[in-house]
Amino acid sequence: MKRSIIPVKDNMDKANTYRDLKNAYKRAFDEEFYLEAFLLAGAMIEDRALSLLYHCGVQADRNSLDFSTAAMEKLFPEIYAKKRKHSMQGIESKTEIVLAIIKWVCETDHTPDDEYLQTVKSAFEDTDLATFQTEVKNVRKWARYRNEIIHSLYNKNMDSLKEDLPDRVKEGMRLAKYLDAQVRIIRKKGRVRKVAN
Repeated sequence: MKRSIIPVKDNMDKANTYRDLKNAYKRAFDEEFYLEAFLLAGAMIEDRALSLLYHCGVQADRNSLDFSTAAMEKLFPEIYAKKRKHSMQGIESKTEIVLAIIKWVCETDHTPDDEYLQTVKSAFEDTDLATFQTEVKNVRKWARYRNEIIHSLYNKNMDSLKEDLPDRVKEGMRLAKYLDAQVRIIRKKGRVRKVAN
């Protein structure tokens, strides 16, 4: 799927974008622009989930929202068959794949013959799998709340929304930071990307 907005061009551009958006989040939160802060936390969650899939070799390349055929066929032939015509645009699709990888790692008690599968298993075993699974499920819950706001904000009682929103914003950023920490663990084993294709 072709993107309509030009992506960052390199790691320096990505670092600058992150710095700017983290500062925008902090300003929005501090000045009680919670809907803006909420949007920025959600964007970081989406980005970190996509980065996780990229470093697992599941995302075809950084400029695509398509699955890597080779990685998906090896890891999850049944999921790949269902997702063949879909992209990784939504957090539901991204987290479904992450949860499936965690489940596969937990249930695979032997060393796979395939080098890619061995590397994915090894990288995920460096995480706390039970906490990882719980937090990814929390991301899904948070995203459902986000979707409820985005898709029907004008049908919500604003007093009720404002009462809960600051805590939801904080939770979103906490989850984004958690996903970022997992990306760093998986990325440490940089060879996952190398053997994915």
